[in-house]
Order: sequence, then C-alpha cells, then structure tokens
Amino acid sequence: MKKLINKLLGVTGYQLRPVEYIDVDLKRRIKIMNFLKIDLVIDVGANKGQYAQKLRELGYTGRIVSFEPLTNVFEILKQASAGDSKWEVHNCALGNEDVSSFINIAGNTDSSSILNMLPEHKKNAPHTEYVGKQPITIKKLDTIFDSMVNGQQYNILLKSDTQGYEESVLKGADRSLSKIKMLQLEMSLTPLYESEMLYMDMLRYLDSRNFCLFSVENGFSSRESGRMLQMDGILVNKDFAG
Repeated sequence: MKKLINKLLGVTGYQLRPVEYIDVDLKRRIKIMNFLKIDLVIDVGANKGQYAQKLRELGYTGRIVSFEPLTNVFEILKQASAGDSKWEVHNCALGNEDVSSFINIAGNTDSSSILNMLPEHKKNAPHTEYVGKQPITIKKLDTIFDSMVNGQQYNILLKSDTQGYEESVLKGADRSLSKIKMLQLEMSLTPLYESEMLYMDMLRYLDSRNFCLFSVENGFSSRESGRMLQMDGILVNKDFAG
C-alpha cells in the first residue's frame, strides 16, 4: 500500500516517510533551552558533531561553538559544520590549564578521555578500550571566553561530554560560570574514569556556584544488571530557574 501511495504521490514530488521519534529527554531539553532563550551553545567534547546536529534537527537556530581534540574526528566535525554559518569548530580540549597534553583514544572515539579508563567502564563497554594516544592542546574557557562572546550578551548553554574530565572543564571556567545560564554535563554515578568527580560531589560543587539540578537525561547503563552508571545532568543558574 505504501509503495502504491508513493507511486501516486511521485508526480507531486512528495513521499510518505516514517515520523522520526523524538524521545522525552530531547523534548524536555529543547523546552528548557527555549525557556532560557539559549542563543549560544558551547559544545565541549563535540566528537563528530552529533550533539550539534541533533540540536539543529530539534529546531535550534542559534550559535554553536564546538571543541574536539582528536585530529581525525575533528576533520569529520569540520565537514559536518561546513555550510552552517552559526557553527564554528576548534581542534582543542577545554580544561583547567592552558597546556599541551595527551588524550587516550578509545576504540569507538566517543569514550576517548584525558583520564585513564577504569575496569567498570571496560567491562560494560569492551569496544571502548583505549587503542592509542594523541598529543592535544588544552585551553581554559576563561582564557577564550571574552573573545568568543566579543562583547555581546548571550544566553549560554555549556555542554560538556568529556568522559570524566568535566571537573577540569568547570574549574577552567571559574570566572565564566556566572555568565552561563544552563549546563549539560555527563555525570558518573560510579567511578568509570580515574580521579573523576562523581555526580553528588559535582552537584554540591555547582550548588556552591549558584546552579541547581533542573533535569536529567538517560545515559550509560550496566550490561548485566541495568544499573545506570552515567547520566547527563542539566543544571540551571538559580537566578533563572523560575
């Protein structure tokens, strides 16, 4: 029946296509972004650009600044952003120092981290084990923030998907945090990377910086028990939380 209808519609230039399912987490995230009038997304740990592309699919039309340290992956990110005048990309990591360092390259690239991976992560995602290392540049958000906004007033979302390195990203944004309305951070419920800050300590730290937990998004779970190991926390500056 679908083939017949598409054949009949063919002369009009239209076709029947399945409606893409948008999950509850994504609907809630875009609602929060609209509520806060977000018009600048700082996308830390951009990988191939999946996060930014999903925001575009959800209707976000504001500015995006993406950071990705892996050289090969950055080339894919650069291609993904080509033609989008409001999406700029940078081949570096963000952290708490302006230094040269190394990143561990994971088998799937998504799980690459400056930190060492712990057995719990490897057990539940064997395909993410490290396969090499690469030299990278790390910059503090505080160092580049003023040049990024260039004197303009933005409603900012800082997203960090850096595999346990979120604490360093936040501490490198010590002065910038007060100018940010919304955070989306990968948070571990159990240790997955060496020396990472777990979710309760992260929530306490951000509470002291005037942010409250506003929502959570589903994340990485145990293959055996179903226990959630990692989630995304969405936090909002208390002055704008409503």
